[in-house]
Amino acid sequence: LDHVQGLVSFRPLFFPSREIHLYGQPGLRAALDSLLSPPWWPVGLEDIRTRIRVHEITPEDCLTLPGEGGELRVSCLRGNHPNKSLLFRAELEGKRVTYALDCEMGGGMEEALAEFARGSSLLIWDANFTRADKRDGWGHSTWEEGLAVGRAAGVERILMTHFSRDYTDSFLREQEALARREYGGCMFAREGMVIAL
Repeated sequence: LDHVQGLVSFRPLFFPSREIHLYGQPGLRAALDSLLSPPWWPVGLEDIRTRIRVHEITPEDCLTLPGEGGELRVSCLRGNHPNKSLLFRAELEGKRVTYALDCEMGGGMEEALAEFARGSSLLIWDANFTRADKRDGWGHSTWEEGLAVGRAAGVERILMTHFSRDYTDSFLREQEALARREYGGCMFAREGMVIAL
């Protein structure tokens, strides 16, 4: 539920002139139809006036999407998370961004992810835990693991995000200072942050 709950308050859903494309694993459409219907929500996807297109994809899929700056190429990798997850790599105009949230390291995931993210301008990383707080089997990683994968992949910058709700802003600033000492291109996400590639 935490992966899709923001969809119901996503403002562009309420503009009829918009078209929204949602990408996810097989079963996404059925899951959204179940969630966005009574008694959980008063209207279903078919009642929303915005044009919504649901695309079900697998880790083997590579997508080419039209964009203003050319064709955006998106590749997928299976993540290590309860009930599965998909990780994404987007490439446009020689820039590469890898999105690796909801993924726990172990079982060869570090090597697979480092190869997947190789040469990325930006690696967006699941820093839900610190090494001291990590909970095995929860499907999340640490900022320390993110630095290791980033080094192995040769990424320029790493954006840490998806922090535990138990962490305060001051604690995260301390963790960011520690991480930046180890990897100068590391930063922790903040509300409203914009990163130019």
